[in-house]
Order: sequence, then structure tokens, then C-alpha cells
Amino acid sequence: MKFLDPRIECKCREAPEHKDHYCQAEVGEDHEQGEIPSWFIKLCKEHRPENDDMPGDVDAFLRRFPGPTTWFDHVGSLKEEETGMEVLVVEPYGLTHNSFVEIYEVCKILGITVGIFATSSHYPTKTLRIIFYPPS
Repeated sequence: MKFLDPRIECKCREAPEHKDHYCQAEVGEDHEQGEIPSWFIKLCKEHRPENDDMPGDVDAFLRRFPGPTTWFDHVGSLKEEETGMEVLVVEPYGLTHNSFVEIYEVCKILGITVGIFATSSHYPTKTLRIIFYPPS
């Protein structure tokens, strides 16, 4: 698994007269909340625990982790303009050590890549954007 470098830009950072001010929060591109990409559902179905007979492949897969998966919040999908790739977007209010461990394990098990960004569309400046990319 690899982590992608964040691509957060301050559009006025290069202007000398702007060196000592704070820029307005950059808002992430809005995503389709509630729409989980089919590739993610398929991978969760392939890796769901055999003894879990509850409905929902994604929920069943996430239940393999102890405790609440609070990072799996404000879930949706987004089609990236640059690549045309459909990605899974989650925008939690914060991340704990356990959150990072779970995200790492999810990526390792499913063979996917993750990027964590400061710009989000759900309550900007209070949430983070986590983007999961399908296996290549």
C-alpha cells in the first residue's frame, strides 16, 4: 500500500504581498453522498468474513474491525476529472491512531491506495477528505 502526497494549493502564496496572511479555506469538489463505487462494494464482498450473515457487503467487511469505524463518515463517490476514475470519498471529522490503523488494514486487504487531504466539501475546515482509489 502507498500513501499519495497531498495536493493542496494556495493560489496566492507566490505573491510577496500575501506572505503573512491566511487564505480562505479551500473547499473540496462536492461528491455524490451515499453512492459507494461498485468496485469498492465488489472488493468488500470478496473479503467479507465468512461467518457474517448480516446484510450489506460493505458493512459486513467493516465489522471485521473492532470498535466503531468513525472514519467511514459522509461516504460517497466522485469521478476524478484528470483520470476519469471513480473513487470512494469519505469525510470524517477527525482521525485517531486506530483510524489510521484501520484505513491501512482496509487498503492492505483490498489492495487499494488512499490519499488524505485537508480540503473537503462536508463542513470544510472541520472534516478531512479521504479518497480511496481502486486497484490498478
